[in-house]
Amino acid sequence: MADTFTDMPEHVSSTATDATLTLSGGQTLHGDWVVRCLGTRDKKSIINLPSSTQEPIFGANGIRVKDTMQIDDVAYPHIYACGDICSRDTVKLAGVAMYGAYIAAINIARTISSVSNDSPTLEESPLYPSKILLLMSKDHFIMQLGDEIWEKEKTRQYVSDDMGLQGSINGLSLNKVPAAYSPFDLAPAF
Repeated sequence: MADTFTDMPEHVSSTATDATLTLSGGQTLHGDWVVRCLGTRDKKSIINLPSSTQEPIFGANGIRVKDTMQIDDVAYPHIYACGDICSRDTVKLAGVAMYGAYIAAINIARTISSVSNDSPTLEESPLYPSKILLLMSKDHFIMQLGDEIWEKEKTRQYVSDDMGLQGSINGLSLNKVPAAYSPFDLAPAF
């Protein structure tokens, strides 16, 4: 299992004027620049749970999950998944994954804290959490709320000269969005 996440089949070296990509077979590719990004592998082998329905738990797009981030199978109400491994109709971006993890953490804490006979009220993760896509200054920004990219004029009321992270969250009235300057600043509110 330890080798699963340390295998690095490709190596990238680059300078400002030239970039070389060396493939695991020894072939080299030259270009003006190389975009370094993460690859994915089939994680089906780590989720080997039998499904209680005809539909497999781990499908072509990942693990079936509910909006509460629980595995979508009645046999596993206390197993949660978040991030790119989930089969959701969302883009696979860090912000969406982080928000899903936040929802999963709240729901796990509520489940653990509830009395054994009670079913806690669980939070649901929206498909497209509100986010500022790009904020460079008061005149250069792009915002998204839900599945709609807002035009500059519509969002002007939410942007001031120097908002900072907390000002952005307050301006958008995003009370349930975790405000963090790093992932370690998050604390579940339950």
